[in-house]
Amino acid sequence: IQFHSCHTPMREVEVLYDQILDILQNKPEISPADIVVMMPNVDDYAPYIESVFPAPVPSQSKSQPNQPLPFSIADRSLSNSHHSIEAMLKVMDLNETRYDVESVFELLDYEAIRENFNLDESDVIECRELARNTNIRWGVSAASRHKNKLPNTAEHTWRYALDRQLLGYMMPGDMLFNMPNNGTVDASLPLLPYDQIEGSKALILASLKKFTDVVFTLDDWSDQKLTMHDWLINLRTLISKLFGEQNEALLNMLDQLQQQTQLAELDCLLSFTVMRKIIKNSLLEISGTEKFLGYGISFCALMPMRSVPFKVVALLGMNDGEYPRQNKHHSFDLMSSQPRKGDRSRRDEDRYLFLESILAARQKLIISFIGQSVKDNTTLPPSVLVSELMDTLEDYLGNNNKDLICKHHLQAFSPRYFNNDSQLFSYAKEYAELFHQTDQKPTKPSSIFIKKPLEQLDSEHKQIHIEALINFYISPARAFLHKRFSIQTYEQSLILPTREPFSLERFDDTKIRQQLLQVLSDNSKAEDEVEKTIEIEQKLLISRAKGLLPYSDIGDNDFDNQRQIMHAFVQKIPEQHKRAEPVTEQPFLLTINDFEVSGMLDYLNANKQRILIQPTQAYSKDYISLWFYHLVLNTLIGEKKSSSDNLTEISHTSHFYSPELSFSLPPIDRDEAKQLLQQLLDYYWQGLHFPLNFFAKPALKMIQKD
Repeated sequence: IQFHSCHTPMREVEVLYDQILDILQNKPEISPADIVVMMPNVDDYAPYIESVFPAPVPSQSKSQPNQPLPFSIADRSLSNSHHSIEAMLKVMDLNETRYDVESVFELLDYEAIRENFNLDESDVIECRELARNTNIRWGVSAASRHKNKLPNTAEHTWRYALDRQLLGYMMPGDMLFNMPNNGTVDASLPLLPYDQIEGSKALILASLKKFTDVVFTLDDWSDQKLTMHDWLINLRTLISKLFGEQNEALLNMLDQLQQQTQLAELDCLLSFTVMRKIIKNSLLEISGTEKFLGYGISFCALMPMRSVPFKVVALLGMNDGEYPRQNKHHSFDLMSSQPRKGDRSRRDEDRYLFLESILAARQKLIISFIGQSVKDNTTLPPSVLVSELMDTLEDYLGNNNKDLICKHHLQAFSPRYFNNDSQLFSYAKEYAELFHQTDQKPTKPSSIFIKKPLEQLDSEHKQIHIEALINFYISPARAFLHKRFSIQTYEQSLILPTREPFSLERFDDTKIRQQLLQVLSDNSKAEDEVEKTIEIEQKLLISRAKGLLPYSDIGDNDFDNQRQIMHAFVQKIPEQHKRAEPVTEQPFLLTINDFEVSGMLDYLNANKQRILIQPTQAYSKDYISLWFYHLVLNTLIGEKKSSSDNLTEISHTSHFYSPELSFSLPPIDRDEAKQLLQQLLDYYWQGLHFPLNFFAKPALKMIQKD
């Protein structure tokens, strides 16, 4: 008898996998069909079983290739193993989620739905970006919100954002259109075209629009009352439009409901809530096709009449408070308040099932439970049934309970599993190789990932745009992974926010300040306060149309606060550096040894000085960008060419202004600027072949702290 204490269900399955491999290796008379693994709820462990057990079994013989252990999982609910049923359950819950953006996009995670609307995974990512850029949060439309007694505004709703996207395909993004709201024109929320739709994105938008039209049918049903026969007709249409031809299980369920409706002669009107409850219960009652005693190792639930003798019996999930399961009764259940002999008790049944499982084991019994906290490693008690069994063994064998339990580590790659410990061991070949490598001599963390520089890139990679060079230094590790391994990483979470803003969110203040800065820093309108006020009101409408502001007066107050901050900031900028006319841009192409750096030298004033006015605080990427462009500026025009050259009187200075600080970068000698650029380009080339130990954000924090 073995007792294994783990941190998570995943570790329980990993430990069980190693124990089974050890049994099969040391006892050839035992085959996978002689092993049964039981647990209170199969659906909780099925994903971990499917991820761990398909791994190939290490083979000592070269003639015999590694083969995965054969296994079968019984007693799974079809709603968790059949994707169309699982998706339909989520569809029926959309009204409860208020059609928030994540709940709707979760449906596109199912391949059958994606293919039915001609979308692939990359298209779904594009759709998510469209939703993020147009600030969709929840709600179908303003009318839908009003019907459910929620805020009567179209901000952050699906219909409003989709209208912006569709209008942006045809119209420029600087025009505001009044839109009707419940029959009246809402002047406080105009429609602003989102003009980033072009090319293949238009086809993706068309598929997304078609998908949402089908899904939002449920919102029209929410206040209807129909007979069950009519509801089933509507559901058939919805399923056909949503899943296409891959809906056999769902249509069979509707056929059964149709027969039950006819037998019960149910012809009364049912609300959408009642119908949804009936459909969900029917979907959950569909059972899987996998049966007990399938192929290889049998994974099944702890159920009555399962006391078939096995050579090896394993019990997973024997956790305190979860097994034996508690008796739950409704408040109106009078039988539970006065129980009698013979009444069913789930707790007593589980105690008997535990006893049956112990008696079914002929050679080996393995019991695992979550006995250590994944947060702080504190000890957690096992199920009371396991504690009683250990107490009995203690009385019978005279051992301490603590000696019976094998405590496992949080991670499967812990070195303790490869130190020839009699209790802790692992058959994970990849972890064993890593342990023996690190056991020989200490190595740097980066050398575990990559030991030596990668092969040299072609010379064409030495032709680089200035922005690509800046992005490299913002995060060299991200650039290395993307350039050499095509691994795409993201700074922001892929999960979309589902709650409307109650204050200005991160970086939204930057977008608002940028709009205000264009108006307030324009010296040509300094005397015309009326025109400037009109333009500021226009910027307020644009900010609200983009979904940057909270609802109602809260958003107006936030916008006014940003206006005051920008007004005070503009007053601090010297008059000669305010943009009275459009800034100029100068293309450049620098040849520095083997490198060619190209780009556009922007924000140049009439004197060719670079003036950068930023409405928010300076981040690490801003300092990096400013320094690179300053070096380019001094390399290009830092040398006096002739007395007639219009670049001779240039001070080649860079000025930076933000609400928190202002500073200027003095001129640098042309040869020195070129040498500094050469050093940075050499580090760039080195960082494309081996990870560069440069981290901009922590470095800036350390400097600011000092």
